[in-house]
Amino acid sequence: GLQEAGLETNDYDTLAKITESHLKSVPFGNLSQHGAPYDTSIEMEATATKVLQKRREGFCYEVNLLLGKVLEEMGYSVQRIGAEVFKGSFWTPEVHVWLFVNEKWHVDVGLGEPAIQPLEYPQFDTEQETAEGMKSRFVKDEESGNVVLEWLVVDDQGEAWVPRLRWPEELQVKT
Repeated sequence: GLQEAGLETNDYDTLAKITESHLKSVPFGNLSQHGAPYDTSIEMEATATKVLQKRREGFCYEVNLLLGKVLEEMGYSVQRIGAEVFKGSFWTPEVHVWLFVNEKWHVDVGLGEPAIQPLEYPQFDTEQETAEGMKSRFVKDEESGNVVLEWLVVDDQGEAWVPRLRWPEELQVKT
């Protein structure tokens, strides 16, 4: 069990190890969302078969819902939160889901460039850096009432905070 492996349940360090392990062993992919003829499902049994047994990629709903179920079975409190994705110049409709764990951590294993560890949420206007060096922050958009997750992008032009996800400040839990 977890105790034999030196891990405690319901704490940040264990959650961070689980998240990192999931990212290393469960493939993310969204080709099915872009017209590829792959089966998709948000039914837990079909998702587990596809992703765990057949070792096929899963899109955000599949891999985040699967991880959420595992975390719940381990004793974590998990809420599934819908979000919009920023696509360079516009926001998608709500097409993404992330996990709000123990009402204090943002976990997302279903985004093409996820933070490898959970982020503290809500902790606004504070840069958070995870083990792999990704810098993120949550900001409030006072005009719209949304929370925006931004990533620090460094390129030839310099550094810039770029929006990635947004959702209403009043969390809308998905069942």
